[in-house]
Amino acid sequence: MTYEARLGFDLRLMSVLGRCGRRQPGDPRLAAR
Repeated sequence: MTYEARLGFDLRLMSVLGRCGRRQPGDPRLAAR
């Protein structure tokens, strides 16, 4: 998997988690989005 594909996958995953309301304040990746 390329870096771009991995990044896009992570962004989609983060958006899905955010919509589900399962946001974790301790996660820097979630805080940055």
